Amino acid sequence: MIKKLEVCYHDTKSFDNYDQLTKFCETFSNIKQLTCITEDELFLLSMIEHLPQLSLLNLPVPNDYSLYHMPKKPYRFDLSRLENKLQELGEAVIVNSPDIMKIYLFR
Repeated sequence: MIKKLEVCYHDTKSFDNYDQLTKFCETFSNIKQLTCITEDELFLLSMIEHLPQLSLLNLPVPNDYSLYHMPKKPYRFDLSRLENKLQELGEAVIVNSPDIMKIYLFR
């Protein structure tokens, strides 16, 4: 059984649509640690809601175009709003650094 998974495609978003995300969550429902790239707050919250075993979510800061060595860009979601929504789902701690955001979930 897979417990730790990295889903990153050359510094672009990991999921293109909700159908992909739904299939992913069904397939890997027992995952405990996940590393993926998303700039969509709804995708992020859906992953957390639909992956009941998830305890650590790593979100690397995406690059604009890694082939061209473009600078990293900030997340497009509001961090304080995200923290509030995560608290509604249960205990969560967000650790943010220049290269990665880590979300620890205590369920």
